Amino acid sequence: MAIHIIDQLETTECGPEANNGKGYLQEVFLNQGSIDGACGPYSIFMGLLTLGLADRNEVTSFNTDGRTRLGKLINKLNNDYASLFKHGTYLNDLEKILLENYGSLIHTETRETKNKDLTNFTIQHLKENHPTIIGINFSGGGHWMLAVGFEENKEKGISRLLLLDPSDAKPVVSSWNSIIELNVTQKGKYPFKWWTASRYVQFDQAIALWCK
Repeated sequence: MAIHIIDQLETTECGPEANNGKGYLQEVFLNQGSIDGACGPYSIFMGLLTLGLADRNEVTSFNTDGRTRLGKLINKLNNDYASLFKHGTYLNDLEKILLENYGSLIHTETRETKNKDLTNFTIQHLKENHPTIIGINFSGGGHWMLAVGFEENKEKGISRLLLLDPSDAKPVVSSWNSIIELNVTQKGKYPFKWWTASRYVQFDQAIALWCK
């Protein structure tokens, strides 16, 4: 068994950290509120932190400068979406938010497809060290998380996807806090076991991001 995590992340006693672009490490994980539907924006911020394109202190500040890229992004989220994001965000929302504010600094690639094709897309980008925001569906809902790595078995098959889930607890001894089994474990619409949430899920859409 081999674990592959994108190169930008380092596992520390504070959880996953990445270079902030100014020569020091900063924490990447952000914890989503328990009653909001803002998993998409939280995944965006974790992706930007992973790439060193945002400062954690500014991300978590109540007084971010509205003239900066980050400030404009936060203002857009505050102004264009309903309180607590109760209806969630969609793939085109995430891409628009990223490109409007960081389009000169990052490339993005999106994919709207199902299951195996989407996991192949995600793993290829992870091999290229591109953090990838993935959308999953399950009975009764959907969720966004940031894919940061994968587990490879002895036969060189990719068996599990490793993710940062903003709605789960902060990871301390690893660079991920969520695992989805990539081998089909049941028939039907939701064939993949999401270990950490004890649910079966369907892979639905994804957006990869990387620096220009």
